[in-house]
Amino acid sequence: MRALRAARGAGARRRAVGLALVVVGSTSAVAGCACEGTISVANSAGAVVVVRGAEETFGPVEPDGGLAFSSDDCVEGPLVVTYPGGEEIVFDAPLCPGQELLVERASVQVVAPSHG
Repeated sequence: MRALRAARGAGARRRAVGLALVVVGSTSAVAGCACEGTISVANSAGAVVVVRGAEETFGPVEPDGGLAFSSDDCVEGPLVVTYPGGEEIVFDAPLCPGQELLVERASVQVVAPSHG
């Protein structure tokens, strides 16, 4: 069983500084990450979102918050991010250890996590 831990507040906000990968079809892991073995979700969408994988649901994830969990395996896609009002964005790839799913108002990106 995966251990989930909630991360809230300013420390949970993740920003991509030139490390964002294009979401559609992106399956490559981020190499050299100090957070290897951890998968995380960061929410900068300004609203509560829910992220669903093929077999798991993550959330709700609070605005400016996030979650992270230890895993040696990828979370199989597609991943579906549901916004208030029912809008959804589909990320059609797995999310693997060393990666973070950054949820924004109108997009979803895989970025290098900035834990700590």
